[in-house]
Amino acid sequence: ERIVKAYNIPLPNQNIMISTVQDVTESKISEILLKESNKRIEESEKKFKTLFYDNSLAQLLIDPTSGDIVDVNQAASIFYGYSYEELTALTIHDINLSSQEVVKAEMKDAREKKRNYFEFRHKLHDGTSRYVEVYSNPILVDNKEYLISNIHDVTARKIAERKRAESESKYKLITENVTDVVWLLNLEKKCFTYLSPSIFQLRGFTPEEAMKLSLEDSMDPESFHEINAKIALRLQEFTNNPQTSKIYLDEIR
Repeated sequence: ERIVKAYNIPLPNQNIMISTVQDVTESKISEILLKESNKRIEESEKKFKTLFYDNSLAQLLIDPTSGDIVDVNQAASIFYGYSYEELTALTIHDINLSSQEVVKAEMKDAREKKRNYFEFRHKLHDGTSRYVEVYSNPILVDNKEYLISNIHDVTARKIAERKRAESESKYKLITENVTDVVWLLNLEKKCFTYLSPSIFQLRGFTPEEAMKLSLEDSMDPESFHEINAKIALRLQEFTNNPQTSKIYLDEIR
């Protein structure tokens, strides 16, 4: 079947009609496909806007060419401390504390789908900064390409990681300069996860060599069975009352 368009020209004096027929099948199919495509795009954009504006996670819509912040949701306004109008008047460079060169390179990677995960420090309206994880992906809105960025505040985690690293550094400095042997033991696997360098003076093993030995291999059978029983008992005591701190003294061979 074909779709045609007919043009009819009547000639009354001669009692006849001249008709011309034009095959418009392809153009009609293209028209139908275009309407269906536009409908899908409209539905997709409507769904995107619903997910964007109602999302509890801070989200930014960014022009990857200029860096302009084109649109934001309410969660982003609350997080950054700006009104909608104030935030959409800024560029990503106004809130990202990295250099413009770095930010542009990262946006290029996101736009080309080379990577979509980034870590930055973002500046808030009150002048403070927050560590953020950003998941950024290209998206078409009104037939124009943008980057949609999901912002996760990871400041608390970053501070905790830094404090832990500082604590571990101090702990390492102490344990590596004492004559007593300091160890950390995995109670489930009964294996060492750390041994101070002083283990060499005590047993003639480097820490790496000694850590390959199990707890049972590191002491005589009698000491092992005694310590093993005490570990189970003390672990149960700790489980029952984790707020209580105790120091135990044992002699082993």
